[in-house]
Amino acid sequence: MHCPICKFTSRDGVRFCEQCGTSLEVVCLNCGAANSAGSRFCGACGASLGADAAPTGADLARDAAAERRQLTIMFCDLVGSTALSAKLDPEDLRDVIRHYQTLVSAEIRRYDGSVAKFSGDGIMAYFGFPKAHEDDAERAVLAGLAIVDSLRGVRAPLGHEQVSGLSVRVGIATGEVVVGDLVGEGVSERWAVVGETPNLAARLQSIAEPDSVVIGPRTKRLARGGFHYVNLGLHELKGIPMPVEVWRVKGKKATASRFDAAHSRALTPMVGRDRELALIDACWQRASEGNGQVVLIRGEPGIGKSRITQFFRDSLKGQRHQCLQYQCSPYHANSALHPVIAHIEQAAKFSADDSDEQKCAKLDALFRFSDVERNTGLPLIGSLLSIPCGNLDPNSMAEPSRQREKTMSVLLSRLPALAGKAPLLCLVEDVHWIDPSTLDLLHKMVSVVDKLAVLLLVTCRPEFEARWPASDHVTEIRLERFTEQGVKEIVAGITSGKGLPADVMAQIVAKADGVPLFAEELTKTVLDSGLLSEGERHYALLRTFSKLAIPTTLHDSLMARLDRLPQEKSVAHVAAVIGRSFSYDLLAAVAGLPEDKLARALARLQEAGLIYERRPARPKTFEFKHALIQDAAYQSQLKSVRRTHHEKIAHALEQRFPVIAAAQPEVVAHHYGEAECVEPALRNWQAAGVRAIEHSANVEALRHFDEVLRLLPHVDSAERRAQQELQVQLARGMTLTAVEGYASPSVEFAYARALALCEQVGNDQQKFGALFGLWRIAITRPEFDNARALASQLQEQAQRVGATELMLTAHGSTGITAFFRGELTVADDSFRKVIALYDPIAHRALAIRSGQDPGLACMMYSALVLWLRGRREHALAEYREALARARALGHAFTLAYTLHLAAILEQCIGNLPKLKERAGELEQLAADRNFAQLHASARVFLGFCASEQEGGAASLEAIAQGIFDYQKSSGLNVPYFKAMLGHACGRSGDLERGLATLDEAMALADATHVRWHGAELYRLKGELLSLRSNTPEHEVDALFSRAVAIAKEQGATALEKKARHSLTSWTRRQARLVSPGIV
Repeated sequence: MHCPICKFTSRDGVRFCEQCGTSLEVVCLNCGAANSAGSRFCGACGASLGADAAPTGADLARDAAAERRQLTIMFCDLVGSTALSAKLDPEDLRDVIRHYQTLVSAEIRRYDGSVAKFSGDGIMAYFGFPKAHEDDAERAVLAGLAIVDSLRGVRAPLGHEQVSGLSVRVGIATGEVVVGDLVGEGVSERWAVVGETPNLAARLQSIAEPDSVVIGPRTKRLARGGFHYVNLGLHELKGIPMPVEVWRVKGKKATASRFDAAHSRALTPMVGRDRELALIDACWQRASEGNGQVVLIRGEPGIGKSRITQFFRDSLKGQRHQCLQYQCSPYHANSALHPVIAHIEQAAKFSADDSDEQKCAKLDALFRFSDVERNTGLPLIGSLLSIPCGNLDPNSMAEPSRQREKTMSVLLSRLPALAGKAPLLCLVEDVHWIDPSTLDLLHKMVSVVDKLAVLLLVTCRPEFEARWPASDHVTEIRLERFTEQGVKEIVAGITSGKGLPADVMAQIVAKADGVPLFAEELTKTVLDSGLLSEGERHYALLRTFSKLAIPTTLHDSLMARLDRLPQEKSVAHVAAVIGRSFSYDLLAAVAGLPEDKLARALARLQEAGLIYERRPARPKTFEFKHALIQDAAYQSQLKSVRRTHHEKIAHALEQRFPVIAAAQPEVVAHHYGEAECVEPALRNWQAAGVRAIEHSANVEALRHFDEVLRLLPHVDSAERRAQQELQVQLARGMTLTAVEGYASPSVEFAYARALALCEQVGNDQQKFGALFGLWRIAITRPEFDNARALASQLQEQAQRVGATELMLTAHGSTGITAFFRGELTVADDSFRKVIALYDPIAHRALAIRSGQDPGLACMMYSALVLWLRGRREHALAEYREALARARALGHAFTLAYTLHLAAILEQCIGNLPKLKERAGELEQLAADRNFAQLHASARVFLGFCASEQEGGAASLEAIAQGIFDYQKSSGLNVPYFKAMLGHACGRSGDLERGLATLDEAMALADATHVRWHGAELYRLKGELLSLRSNTPEHEVDALFSRAVAIAKEQGATALEKKARHSLTSWTRRQARLVSPGIV
């Protein structure tokens, strides 16, 4: 066979040149298979092996669709090719280049990378496409180092010249790209990449020294602590907008395990594995007594297998024990006994400068061979490591199987030798990557450890099948996912206990799915994102937070799971666009596959652990096992492809599943929105908002309306934009009122904007809605002059339209304004008009359109007026009827507001048990539905009940906190609430605080003209002053008399009676003090 390098003719059948050692096999750059010399086509894939076949590897991706993905790109360039071209004949130069390409391609293939392009003496390779691995960045770095080493050893005569070693520069970068068939039929462009990453890799290569590997920051982060690095500092690179920090990779770091390499920094605290650790420790105790144990820890990637073994190993520090550690590797799944060899080399502490004799001496010291064992054992171990350590038994050399068995025996003999001195912990990690020979050794270990002081601790992923027989000394631990609380503890360990914003924490919990690695990486991604500012006890958001991105450290492993099923990946893509959960019927309607093919694809996805069927569920429904798997499947698709899928899904929902579309318009809207179909998206988001309001889902309604506002700029017609925004602003104002309170600035903006739009495109009814919203803001603040003016405008608008529902709303606004000003006659007259017009059946929809039922609100205010005017029984009858109707209506905010007014009435009456009942129901409802203002009101009432029944400082603080929270969105009832707090302070014995609080209440009432409760403020202050010694009698007299006068002026008979009673009691007490004999 003719050598392409030295031209020597070797014998037929040899694989390497007998003169210079060059490989004579032809490596297929498409599939990587080795072919015998002279082959024209690859025997594995059929690709051309001829000299005219460009070695690009493009055929491997012939059927690959373009995708968005994280990709690690290597750019390798031959140093000194210009000088070689001047010295060598063109044909000889061609041979050198081909040899260089073959060697480089072989190393790239060895680490499962793909040669993407040859350009002269430059080679570009991808790690992560068309097949991703969880460690593509590490594979690229290992390949780069191997390329440098393999080319350095090239020695070959070429004609009259001698090629003695080739030098290369290697640059590696990682980033987001679009890769795939981007330009149609041009073979050389099937693997074209769009993005900054290939340019960065080329620029990094250009600054590398000969025979060095240079990497960028993202590659370093992903390769983590497995290598020795030299920081080359920041570099300005052509075509790259920002300076880039650059590292040179010196070499691979000697670490005992993949976990050690990946976690060179301090580990987060161990949480949530107490049961498993206790079980391992119990096995260790039995093993330490000579009853050897095997523990198999099984779990999915990232669940914490290596973390738990590391923690247990650390827990043994200080105890008398020994440790062996064997780490299986995905790169050496077919390299016989690789974990054993790697362990021996590390344990023996080989150095690069050691001679063979020195290495043999270190092996002898490590194994502690006896004189007899040394003659047989040392040569076997040396042979295993390719080190000549004496002569092997000729019989063993003649029979490789016999040599293998003897080697196994020597390796196995280490267990009793070590365990005889101290209990032995033997770790075998990641056996899902174990090579057959090491697996055989592991089986032998399992069979012998039961009578030794050995704990054999083995870790694996779910797919590994343990073929050793069941035995009492073998225990399997399946690591389950963490609970929500467990995930939060992991996050707290990373944030040093500092709290994260609720939205951020919720997304981490949802995306982590109980997998600790996911939780850690998501948290680190958030902390590194620049989205948060760190405070003393909490992190705060600096800007709007929408959705967590997939951490760069997880991207490759997630894509690797999808890439294992290239035929089924397209089904996963469509399913991911539907959502985390998807029905079989909808998927079938969109995927466009025959039923049998779709069923097979789903079965394969289930077998691979990517999805699972939810049972029982009708219709048949599947769910992605991890939210991040769905994210990866979704984000890897081109935006144009995603848009197409979204549009198909929306159409299918509307046309084939109309019941679902009607019940979940927000789902249809989402798909139309992502498909950039603006009109149908707007229509469905609007419908979703209205439907949410109907179900009192106010927070959801706001989100739907916000989506409408986000899409409105894409509507071409200015008039249609204004009309659509007007509808949304009116609905937002109403919904924001329930969530944030009447006086929220957001509510005011919504209604003010709506009123301005009414001047452009609105009708009278819409203008009425905007005015009514502004009136509610004015009355709540309270700004009575503005409220009266707006109430007058509402009356005019209602009369102009002539609609009954508008008239009753207008009368109600006039009555409520009058009520709070203490104008009870005007209020009573207005409420009577409302009740006369109100029809619970005909006006049922008012609660939806106005945010609450105005008729029922006026009935409750009317009950308050009736009580104030001394008509107690009529008041109670109207109150009970209003509450019953509010419950029957089924509108949450109407019921909550009715309960609020009911609590006021019960407190005024003094019915403490009923007050506690109403306030308790209000608190629960307001908390469930996010009615912040009414929730604060409920807490004031509950605090008051506690102060009346139990007393104590806690009840006073509960009232005060409730008032503080209520004031954030309203000032209307603050004087009344402060009167309750003042009274409670007096009852608890804190007269000074009580009097100060009542003074605040009176000042607020005077400033705001909230007068309905004014008489009671004066009466309560008189009661507290009457309890203070040395209070001038005339001051108390004046307060009670003022209370009587105010109540009489307002026609508030009930308050007048209370004030007269207080005045009479005070007068009698004073009389007894002056004349003790008077009764």
